[in-house]
Amino acid sequence: MNGRKILERLILLFIGINLILFIFISIRRGTQYQLSQTRINNIVGLLTESGITLEAELPKEFAPKMSATLSYTGDNVAVRSNLVKVFWGNDLSKVSRSTENSKEHFASKVYYFNKEDERLAFDKEEITYTNTGVNLLGIKPSITEAKAKAEAFIKRLGVGKLYKNAYFEIKEEENSVIITYYPIFEYIPIFDLPIEIKVYANGIGSATIYLGEVNAANGRKQRITPIDLVLFGIEEYIPLEGNIVIKDITLGYKRLEKKGSNLWGEEIVPMYKIEVDGLEKPLFVNAYTNEIVK
Repeated sequence: MNGRKILERLILLFIGINLILFIFISIRRGTQYQLSQTRINNIVGLLTESGITLEAELPKEFAPKMSATLSYTGDNVAVRSNLVKVFWGNDLSKVSRSTENSKEHFASKVYYFNKEDERLAFDKEEITYTNTGVNLLGIKPSITEAKAKAEAFIKRLGVGKLYKNAYFEIKEEENSVIITYYPIFEYIPIFDLPIEIKVYANGIGSATIYLGEVNAANGRKQRITPIDLVLFGIEEYIPLEGNIVIKDITLGYKRLEKKGSNLWGEEIVPMYKIEVDGLEKPLFVNAYTNEIVK
């Protein structure tokens, strides 16, 4: 066998070994941050002993996540002007405008824009849309119909790209369907940038909109707490008597403190949102520190 063939075989052997190592490392990484079935069974058993029923599907992955900064854009004059034109075009002669002092934000104003049955209101980072021309009809739209109308509305806002693969929650009411969309960062939803849309059979009745930009804080990822450790002793933070039912658990991003918009943005970190039957608001747990955020 000549030297050239030996070299070729050595190269192929080297490539093969590296491929096997790559596959091994990928498999190891894929399971390293996955909650095992044994750990799931253990925490479910402990919760049951504590009088807690778990109806939620547990987030099994706890891979390290980076923090980020969130900057709201809804109170930007240019964004406000553009959104008004998105709804009613460049000719705003038939759009009435008014302002009043904000009840939610000190020394701030709410800006109203009205045309026929539609209204846009800008209160700092919160934007609300209402359409009184949409009536109940006594018929609730199907989930498919509601999603189609809601996605068309998001496209109308001009943020369809950001919310294209958004995480969403659906709540059905007697005559309507409420769909809340959250954009994704680091493969999990951003709780502080929701677009909540109330859909009737003949259109969008109302919407609450938060617009913003998210940027990685420093690029460094930190370990997060697995959900079984988060749930261990969680009953101490649930002010309910009798059997406790956990309805849903979602890992997403949320602000550490709700300070309102500022020039440099606000830090958002991974948090578990835990929804408990009987509690008006969900519990939020900082996934870095495993501490309840109030």
